[in-house]
Amino acid sequence: MTVQAFRECQFDFAYIARYSPRDMTYAAKMKNSVSHEEKARRWDILNQELRLSLQARNNLMLGRSEKILITKVHEKCIAGRTRNFKEVFMDYQE
Repeated sequence: MTVQAFRECQFDFAYIARYSPRDMTYAAKMKNSVSHEEKARRWDILNQELRLSLQARNNLMLGRSEKILITKVHEKCIAGRTRNFKEVFMDYQE
């Protein structure tokens, strides 16, 4: 169901973590814990779904002009974000 939610929501970013029980919690007492290998497999699946969604959504931005809020200026690069929070990098020369 989580994979289906990722596909339907088309996230630009997500915080994906491998669950692990914490001492002194109910989860620490649970039996039939998910193996580390299975956690890694599930994490990989969600990250792949996120990459596909991000690529599709980024492709929608190609060729568009956007206002950018500049957040960083480096020697040869300016970084900023669009109104819909897409990170943008531009070459910069003084």
